[in-house]
Amino acid sequence: MALPDYKGRCDIIKVHAKGKKLAAEVDLNEIAKRCLGFSGADLANLMNESAIFSARKGKKEIGYDDIIEALDRI
Repeated sequence: MALPDYKGRCDIIKVHAKGKKLAAEVDLNEIAKRCLGFSGADLANLMNESAIFSARKGKKEIGYDDIIEALDRI
């Protein structure tokens, strides 16, 4: 099965970011650019892990630092 292209990754990330409070500086399109080779499940996991990292720090929104940590983990 083919992996999603840039537009597909953008769409998938946006779906999995719904309901999650993101910091104003977070650009989901930029995140999609960094996730070349990720499957839809990987992208869903990325957003969930980002939310977990943010919650562990007691933050009320997901920042770039949380997303980068999740990228490193995945």
